[in-house]
Amino acid sequence: MNKNPNNYIPLDADKFIDIIEGKDDNYTLPQRANPKMGLASMNKALEAAGQEPFCTIYIPNSDLRQQGWREQKAYSGQYTTANRPDPNEPFVYKILAPVAWYRGINSSTGEGTKPVLTCGIDLQECEFEGQFFIYKVVSTKEIQLFLCDFLSQQINGVATETGFTITSSSFKTVSLLGNKGYNKGEEVPIKKIKFTDLETDSVVLNGMKVDELYIGGREGSIKSLSIANCDISTLYIGDTEFESVSIINTTINNSFTVNGNVKFFSLMGSTPLEKEVYHIEKFNLILSEQSNKGEYFIRGATIAKLEMGGVNNGKIIIADNEIRKIVFDDLTNTGDLKLHDIRQINILSMKDSSMGKSEFSNIDLSSTTHVEVVDSNLSDIVLMNTVFPKYLVGSSKGDYKGIREAFRQLKFVSGKQGNRIQELAYEACEMDAYQKDKKAKKTADEKSILFLNKITNNHGQSWTRALLCLLVTIPLFMAIKLVFGNTYAWGLNSAEVGQYLEFAVNPLHNFDILFKEELRINPAAMGSAKILDIVSKLIEGFILFQLVRAFRKYVK
Repeated sequence: MNKNPNNYIPLDADKFIDIIEGKDDNYTLPQRANPKMGLASMNKALEAAGQEPFCTIYIPNSDLRQQGWREQKAYSGQYTTANRPDPNEPFVYKILAPVAWYRGINSSTGEGTKPVLTCGIDLQECEFEGQFFIYKVVSTKEIQLFLCDFLSQQINGVATETGFTITSSSFKTVSLLGNKGYNKGEEVPIKKIKFTDLETDSVVLNGMKVDELYIGGREGSIKSLSIANCDISTLYIGDTEFESVSIINTTINNSFTVNGNVKFFSLMGSTPLEKEVYHIEKFNLILSEQSNKGEYFIRGATIAKLEMGGVNNGKIIIADNEIRKIVFDDLTNTGDLKLHDIRQINILSMKDSSMGKSEFSNIDLSSTTHVEVVDSNLSDIVLMNTVFPKYLVGSSKGDYKGIREAFRQLKFVSGKQGNRIQELAYEACEMDAYQKDKKAKKTADEKSILFLNKITNNHGQSWTRALLCLLVTIPLFMAIKLVFGNTYAWGLNSAEVGQYLEFAVNPLHNFDILFKEELRINPAAMGSAKILDIVSKLIEGFILFQLVRAFRKYVK
């Protein structure tokens, strides 16, 4: 904002529109000119040759106007001292009211009620007391706003909205560079910038703070969109066809939605070595229902929530980012979807999605507190240095059927990729979910098998559980000794320790030999003791089998 707000030339909206439509020659400067030909003669010759005239409408500060005058004089020789701008003229052009610039098009004939603009527009360091609307303007040249200020006015104590809008219009290029909003002399974000049904080769926004930025419309076409070094609360890019979208070093504080036909998309944040962090609060990537065939690259960003849906037939690479929450909702991936080196994931959700051959590489899920898989197909995904946690959530807290299905698919994926370790881990989680699933129809035998497998070796994963379960033979051994009439006080008696180990780890032991001394002393107790020994042999045999099974878990 100019340091001396009183040093300006006031313009009302009508005068401002007359200027930017080229009706005041004082503001028309040639971009290139023939030294032997004046501007009017040159443009007439160009039009006769079927070419566009060369000119730009400038409202620059006096320094730039002096520079422009010198360039004009050097080019054409048609500019005398009388045309020279006053070096003492004010620096700022202030537009005192909202501007609504309209050049109507006859909808039935397609003909304009006003001629197509053939001059570019370059507004530098202007101040707008209100919004700037452009509607149905057709131009073969560019429009640029450079270091312009949008000033809020106070009406009954309420600040008016500031903004810049282009609707149903066509320009060669649109550039907004370093423009700012002000309220009571303090810098604030520009309230709204909106481009709807815009036809242009490129849109460039750089170094701006904006509350709401909307670029869309079903009738428009933008070849190149570039947003750099901006601070935006809400950003929407959608519906319009885009050949290229590039977003660099930009913070988005509220939400960011991409919902359009984009052939190439790039979102670049800071590298790990840079101190500056560019944060995106919520990023919605909605792929076209007609299927997306574009290329999307997201790298070096810090994103609180990334949500993807729709149909992907193209390429999406999300690499080297910090993303707190990732949601795949109703996503169908038949193309190339790669997630590499994603850190700090707290929540991962897949709902009603077919992930296809999505690639998950170096995804850190160690600190993830919530992993949700609901009605999704994971059978063809590729996992590299990525391990899903043992706790998954289905459609509800007790949806063990959904959890079991998710682990079954992960088990299948790991087995297909030769990852035997994770295959077994997911198998144990699958069986655990099946055991907990009260809605699944299971016989008493199946329930018993699942329960015993769980406690004895965690479905083949834990040999330590089986070893601990062998301790159940201690009371059986003691019971046999008591039946024989021993007053039992077992200390570190090596003979009895050896006798117990023979009893516990050899289910084929000979009862008559192992308890030879006890039978000699009390042969009448043989019947009861032998029943206990037979029970212990069954238990020992089962537990030892579970122990061996756990040790052989890596062998198919």
